[in-house]
Amino acid sequence: MNNRLTALEKKWQEEPPSKPVLEDSFNEKGEFEPDKMSDSVLDRIPTPTGWRIVILPYRGVERTKGGIVLAEETKQKTQLATVCGYVLKVGTLAYKDESKFFTGPWCKEK
Repeated sequence: MNNRLTALEKKWQEEPPSKPVLEDSFNEKGEFEPDKMSDSVLDRIPTPTGWRIVILPYRGVERTKGGIVLAEETKQKTQLATVCGYVLKVGTLAYKDESKFFTGPWCKEK
């Protein structure tokens, strides 16, 4: 039996270079760190049109203060029920209505 690999087989065994993903922007505690977010990740997020805003919802913590690891379902419920998040992109017409937003925009993008 021949244990030699052809050039093509060697190439298949190599790991493909990974693209930066949104998960890379979170630290080991599960907290979002905007400075770690790659520009290529932002480029892959769709640009909102009109008054729309793209928001990354708050994920919540991985563990409680007592050290209990939360179940994935619990973390998902927390993320869905949250009312805060990080603004990733803002549409061109967002906050342009002076009668509604006379104090100016309520948020801004990264």
